[in-house]
Amino acid sequence: PPQGGPPPLGQQPPPPGGGRGGGPDGLGQLNTTAENPITQAKVEAGRKLFFDTRLSADNSMSCATCHDPAKGFTDGRSLAVGIQHRLGTRNTPSLLNAGFGRSFFWDGRAATLEAQVLGPVTNPSEMGLKESEIEARVGMKPADAAAAIRTGSA
Repeated sequence: PPQGGPPPLGQQPPPPGGGRGGGPDGLGQLNTTAENPITQAKVEAGRKLFFDTRLSADNSMSCATCHDPAKGFTDGRSLAVGIQHRLGTRNTPSLLNAGFGRSFFWDGRAATLEAQVLGPVTNPSEMGLKESEIEARVGMKPADAAAAIRTGSA
């Protein structure tokens, strides 16, 4: 590098603190598990499921209905709207940087994105699909669908 200039892109030293958390030392690594490694096939499946309306009871909504990429992966509303125009009690959080999170839902009740993903799908006021119907609809077991959606949207 030129004298006194920054090192070339990709050769910078890690941020202070090793980049293991949010805030000034960076976001760190994606929060993944050994049970759900990121693969190209899973990313592609997750992206398809993210936009798949078969994950809602009445086939009217997908994850992207409320987490619209054009709106920063939210819906821009003060309160979420689910199937049959059911009004939620909170707004839709953005998915930007969700893959770096350590707890999920507004109250932190899910420790992983894999655990969080099925919540809105099965919530009667959101997408309203019964967990027992997921495999028949999309050809994947609920846990596999959740892992794929998590990977494709992170």
